[in-house]
Amino acid sequence: MHHNPNPLVEVTTDSEVAHQLIKVSHQVAGRYQDRFEQDWRDHLYEVMATHPSVEIRGATAAGCSLGLLRQFAADPDPYVRWSATKNRFAIDADVQEILAADPDGRVVLGLIHFLDPGVGAIRIIIASHHSDAKQILAGRGLRTELIQELAGDRDPTVRAIARRNLAHRVGRGPVRLELKAAS
Repeated sequence: MHHNPNPLVEVTTDSEVAHQLIKVSHQVAGRYQDRFEQDWRDHLYEVMATHPSVEIRGATAAGCSLGLLRQFAADPDPYVRWSATKNRFAIDADVQEILAADPDGRVVLGLIHFLDPGVGAIRIIIASHHSDAKQILAGRGLRTELIQELAGDRDPTVRAIARRNLAHRVGRGPVRLELKAAS
């Protein structure tokens, strides 16, 4: 039985097929470097990107090119967007910022689980309503000014984690913070 690491969808035949097609396309591209083979792989991804099956689009999002990844980061289905967080090209700042602004907290959690988001994406998450994601960020070794922003968050758990993080940075002593009022 196939282990499903995805909390948003069950593994289906479509997903298995998509993973096999992607694997074959990578094998073909690895053996043949000519333009025809690259065109074939690109066409396969484009067809899979518009497939009605969420599982196929999700599997494709996890392994496609940067150009298609930008399309998947804005897909209407949260599973597809969550899958995009696992793509090796999700290190792109524009893609991270699209995913950081996602209305579905599971997508944002995927972003911070699979990647170390850039400052732009982190600032978007800090300004969001995703307390679970902000709690994780508050405990990380982010820039001090980002942790200070989280120390002024409207969520008391986020504030407490960020303040502990700041206190730890200055040797566990009392911390004097200049906090912005929570809005």
